[in-house]
Amino acid sequence: IIHFWQAGINILSGSENIIKNCKVLENYEGIWIESSSSGNIIHKCRIYQNEADGIMIAGSSSNEISWNEIYDNGGVYPGFGILIENGADSNLIEGNDIYWSGDDSHIQEAGIILTGSGTSATVITQNVIHDHCHTGVMMENGANPLIKRNRIHDNGNRGIYVWESSPKIINNLIYGYQNDGIYIY
Repeated sequence: IIHFWQAGINILSGSENIIKNCKVLENYEGIWIESSSSGNIIHKCRIYQNEADGIMIAGSSSNEISWNEIYDNGGVYPGFGILIENGADSNLIEGNDIYWSGDDSHIQEAGIILTGSGTSATVITQNVIHDHCHTGVMMENGANPLIKRNRIHDNGNRGIYVWESSPKIINNLIYGYQNDGIYIY
């Protein structure tokens, strides 16, 4: 799925869609799951070189993002591997390889970012999140996920960045940073 102005895949409404074994590249957003949709599964896809984010979950709940390779998303402005925002809760992010390869034309600033209250009950587990220019996992403004059993390494500044949020961080392997493994502000 390549070269679309808005999103390679836009799940606007309808629930329990399954997107499996595909390549999503060179779109504005790779995959955009919107608030009127829930219970979707994105499984074993390669999502890369999109201008903004690999996957954006905006207000949608109970989605599963599992065993994907997500890398080099971002263009004119740095992007994110996975962006979860606007009250998107109870999502499962599991078993993904999320990274930036160093391609300066596609700067993926952070692996996963959760922003805003209502992004609670999201579970981030068994992912490998590495080599981003800024942060592995970032949460802000009341995002309260469970982050467990991930390998988070060699991101530019921080492994996990917490700003005005209260996550549960359990049994992660975090190493290889210039500043902080976990930064809580």
